Amino acid sequence: MTILRTTNGRLPRSTVGFLERHSRFGAAMTLVVLVLVGAGLGGATGVLLTRLVQVLLGLVSGDG
Repeated sequence: MTILRTTNGRLPRSTVGFLERHSRFGAAMTLVVLVLVGAGLGGATGVLLTRLVQVLLGLVSGDG
């Protein structure tokens, strides 16, 4: 059984090969992932800071 490989030694349907052939798509998807991760981290940080301010101001009980 022979495994077909491209000239660079990768399997024909590898993800890396796809991103090499479609660099704009890869760049766009990287940007989307970074934005989603940043939004998630920013949202979590915002929730934690809001909770901390509420506890410090005594608006909610500290044993949540």
